Amino acid sequence: MSASAVTERVRRLEETGVLRGYHAEVSLPLVGLPILAFVRLRYPHGNYKPLHDLVDKRAEILEAHHVTGDDCFVLKVAARSMPHLEEVVGAISGLGGVSTSIVYSTTLTGRVVDGQGSTNGGGASA
Repeated sequence: MSASAVTERVRRLEETGVLRGYHAEVSLPLVGLPILAFVRLRYPHGNYKPLHDLVDKRAEILEAHHVTGDDCFVLKVAARSMPHLEEVVGAISGLGGVSTSIVYSTTLTGRVVDGQGSTNGGGASA
């Protein structure tokens, strides 16, 4: 494809919302955040403002997902040390019951999905 055709195709994908943005993949250990954890939160009520405020305030919370099942939210958290993780989890636990799982290693990150729902490679790491 020519550069102008690619530019036009990308523009259309952005306008339709298929492409929502661009990002750089940062190595968390190399920026001082070697500990990765998933914190499951049981949130006792439907007022989500305190949770949204905490997520906005704490940059260590990388992702927040409202989920089905016994837990209400799953939060992906990066920390510089175990005491730092304890501090972040302590702040989250002020909202409800928590259960924390620390990541030993990551098998797959950043899988790319094509327009048909199938994958195009992975981002596997050890």
